[in-house]
Amino acid sequence: MKLTTQDLTKAGLFTALHIAAAVVLRFGGEAAVPFSLVPFFVILAGTLLGPKGTWSLVLYALLGLLGLPVFAQAPFGGISYLLRPSAGFVFGYIFAAWAIGWGVSKLPQLTSARVFLVSVVGLAVLYACGLPYLYLVFRFVMGKTLTLQQVLAFGFYPFIAFDLIKAFAASVLTVAIRKRLA
Repeated sequence: MKLTTQDLTKAGLFTALHIAAAVVLRFGGEAAVPFSLVPFFVILAGTLLGPKGTWSLVLYALLGLLGLPVFAQAPFGGISYLLRPSAGFVFGYIFAAWAIGWGVSKLPQLTSARVFLVSVVGLAVLYACGLPYLYLVFRFVMGKTLTLQQVLAFGFYPFIAFDLIKAFAASVLTVAIRKRLA
């Protein structure tokens, strides 16, 4: 995949949006997985930039793992963040943005409903990465075995309704932005 200067600039802008969403708008405090607006911007990165929007999340993850305080929970950055139950969602953002970008690029016609459906698939990818990682960290780092119900209670049930609302809002916004840019 060839990246132009314009692609890199857009990816950088979205990286800044991901960081702002994680740092400025922190919700959830000491929860295993915090509430965040990052999924909203993950969806927008995919819907507006296509598969190349993935690079904004790769940069976001790299900046955080290199030690910059860009994540939503303490330690906020550094390699030790990999030991947090929510770290799998950071990797899930990358795959979700790609899935959403790829899906939107294949749509024959851009409507809010179609973009929403692609965004829901992206959320499924996000949770498919985040939830197993959450289980593994609880099991092997914290020494606590969780049932499937407990994993869902920590990382899915409190968030899915809000993430669907974010997906809907991002879908409507995407269609409006793309119409204005066309």
